[in-house]
Amino acid sequence: MKDDETPPNEAVLRKALRTWAFNTRARATNPEPPEQFREAIAWISKRVRRVEELAETATTRQVLLAISLKLDGRPAAAKTTNRKRAALSSAIGYAVELGHLDSNPLQRVKVKRAREVEELDTRVVVNHRQAKRILAAVRASEPELEAFIGCIYYGAMRPAEVRDLRRQDLTLPETGWGEALLAGSFQDPARTGPTTASSARSAA
Repeated sequence: MKDDETPPNEAVLRKALRTWAFNTRARATNPEPPEQFREAIAWISKRVRRVEELAETATTRQVLLAISLKLDGRPAAAKTTNRKRAALSSAIGYAVELGHLDSNPLQRVKVKRAREVEELDTRVVVNHRQAKRILAAVRASEPELEAFIGCIYYGAMRPAEVRDLRRQDLTLPETGWGEALLAGSFQDPARTGPTTASSARSAA
């Protein structure tokens, strides 16, 4: 906005923007804002910036800062910030097509991109002791699937990659770790569901 003035009711303003101002179908059905949103829409209409102002580097930086924060002012997650930036870039691209901007200012404003850090929750990951018990149970009930499950656990392979493995793709020493060459993955166009035990057994 043009200033830092706080809206009279932020919750109502966000709802007005989400359900009417930024909702093409809602505006087509009702060109005028609903009664409960009129005050909020009138307030924001006097303070909103024009899209052409994004040509100013300072304005673009303010927008990028805004999308990197949560409603309470704390930094948003990297994945959230990057998703918002992608949506913003698409909107700006549309503005360029309409002639409101000469180019996308995001391409020339250098800001440090948020890095997505995926933290592993060890409580939901099978540990080595559990994996050996699982493989022992598979060996006892479905021995032909032991290698299939073992490749998934020890080689971090996808089921489709294991199904595509052939003997010539493997280097298996007498002791120690071997090597598997992942040349591709098995895709069955006739099947849309997950790999079943019978289909895996026939391919393993």
